[in-house]
Amino acid sequence: MFYYVEELIKMLFQELAYLNKSAKTPIPTLSIGVSIRHKEDNLRTLYQRADSLLYEVKNDGKNNYRIEA
Repeated sequence: MFYYVEELIKMLFQELAYLNKSAKTPIPTLSIGVSIRHKEDNLRTLYQRADSLLYEVKNDGKNNYRIEA
């Protein structure tokens, strides 16, 4: 499952890179944080981990992603 999600995200970023090169108007940037649900999770803990990953990615720059290990 991780591999499939990561491949989809990579394809999305490749498409964004292509659009940015050929666009006459600015293309939005994208940052993604993906958290994996654990048995003991509730919506709040799952969201908090995904949000934390998202801000790590944003601090690293634009157009990037991080998937929880």
